[in-house]
Amino acid sequence: MSEGELLNRALAFHRQGRLADAEPLYLAAIKAAPQDAAALHLLGVVRAQQARNREALELMTAALKLKPDAPEILSNYGNVLKTEGRAAEALASFDRAIALKPDYAAAWTRRGQALHDLGRLPEALESVDRALAFNANHVESLNARGALLSELGRPDEALAAYDQALRQAPDFPDTLNNRALLLKGLRRPEEALANVERALTVDPGMAEAWNNRGIILFDLKRMAEAIGSYDRALALRPDYAEAFNNRAVAKAGLKRFADSLADCDQALAFKPDFADALYNRGNALTELSRPQEALADYERALAIDPNHPSALSG
Repeated sequence: MSEGELLNRALAFHRQGRLADAEPLYLAAIKAAPQDAAALHLLGVVRAQQARNREALELMTAALKLKPDAPEILSNYGNVLKTEGRAAEALASFDRAIALKPDYAAAWTRRGQALHDLGRLPEALESVDRALAFNANHVESLNARGALLSELGRPDEALAAYDQALRQAPDFPDTLNNRALLLKGLRRPEEALANVERALTVDPGMAEAWNNRGIILFDLKRMAEAIGSYDRALALRPDYAEAFNNRAVAKAGLKRFADSLADCDQALAFKPDFADALYNRGNALTELSRPQEALADYERALAIDPNHPSALSG
């Protein structure tokens, strides 16, 4: 099989989500043509989807050495940098992609997400709106716009953006999950639950949605179901500090304070400066008649976040 045939077969599997079938074909294509930027890039995308981000960056760096002016490679490289918490570098990569392809709606949106991570929310919204100027019904952009508007305290506009996205893609799980969180904040928990459960019907492997389902069930005082939802999130992402913390709150609601303490400890093992988990650990220690240790946790939480707002984390 020629290198081109290998690449085409790999890409067909990749588009079907069959990463295990695509991977060996990409590797064979690279072996057949080590200077093929496309195979290096696409295997890098597979590695990113497998959460093997260091390998993804290495492959995409190699692809960019061969093809430095490829906007798609630059955009995907930026995605991985953003996932790794390197938002400023991601922003530079998106800027390069857009300079080469000014109407690249996905890159404008991802640029907005990098700006969000840098705390530059108004600029982030402007970037997403640039994407929508090129494609008014771009689902990823509408979803990102809704998330930004929600964070900027503009819930009605956020809901309209999510609704427009769902008219284009009724089962897009990210939008359903985000809409659920917005509805929860608007004190519409039953609608919120329906949305997050729709998201999970489409993508049962979405750990964030299981966590958010738990938060909504907690608000509905359905503690045991909330704990079950957090269990599902943690089965998918064993290092999910927010889910450990939220499960700790639900267990405390059932007066399972020793179990709650254990979950707080797990959350802090993965995220040592997690103010919510410290606060909730202090609550568990208080209930377990360990006031001095509780006070130390409260003081650490306040040192990290003097305006600590809540014990639940999404």
